[in-house]
Amino acid sequence: MTTVEAYELGFELGQLVRAGKFPMVAPLELS
Repeated sequence: MTTVEAYELGFELGQLVRAGKFPMVAPLELS
């Protein structure tokens, strides 16, 4: 996995967290 791919994956996960799809992960994303 390249750095760009890792960044894009992290961004997508962050968007899902903020959308409320992974509320359990939200504290980790926002901390």
